[in-house]
Amino acid sequence: MYENCDALALRRYPFSETSYVLTLFTREFGRVDALAKGARRRRNPLFGHFDFLAYEEITLFRRPRSGLDLATAAAFYSDFPRLRSVPARFAAAGIFAEILLAACQPSDPHRVLFDDLLATLRHLDAGGNIFTTATAGLLLMLRELGFAPRLHECVNCGATNVARAFLSPSRGGLVCENCAAAAPEFLLSRLDLARLRGEADGDARTLRTLKHYAEYVLGRELVSFHLFFRLMPRG
Repeated sequence: MYENCDALALRRYPFSETSYVLTLFTREFGRVDALAKGARRRRNPLFGHFDFLAYEEITLFRRPRSGLDLATAAAFYSDFPRLRSVPARFAAAGIFAEILLAACQPSDPHRVLFDDLLATLRHLDAGGNIFTTATAGLLLMLRELGFAPRLHECVNCGATNVARAFLSPSRGGLVCENCAAAAPEFLLSRLDLARLRGEADGDARTLRTLKHYAEYVLGRELVSFHLFFRLMPRG
């Protein structure tokens, strides 16, 4: 059965001298693995498509029993050219792709997650504050995957407007000083908390704290962050 879908290319690698195997994140079907026959040939209509995080309409021939669909046609919406021209912005986008590859299962649609990610990529492409955009995008992604931290009250006692707060990965959100323990918990200033809540522009410290939280709840190191922080201009 042939079906059209909106897709972001997460990964491609050579399958033969002429073809690619793709991992796509689609609005309609979630994560999809597909074979693009002949896509490495210059005269093939698929040549030049499926670059990392290119946003395209793709026609798939669905093959549920094989586990590998066929990508038979593709048409560009955008490849985010301005995002690609700034290495740190492109590296930030790579963080989201790494999380999707780790957390999303095949044929499990996440339409809201797809639209949130697309909005984040567009904002990065338009030149928005990179730390603010990355922090907001990561929080949206964690929310749609079911891992969002609670940021408006202590997860233990329900206290709000505490003088000192900590972000606790093991407890799933904010804890006040009275409830904090020696577990891996990260002290937040009032400004840090405002940044996590989207009430102030982001910064490197807040994003690093959220990185540790995301790695804990996802159960894996997010190596894309290392490249991102190396590429971010200092000062």
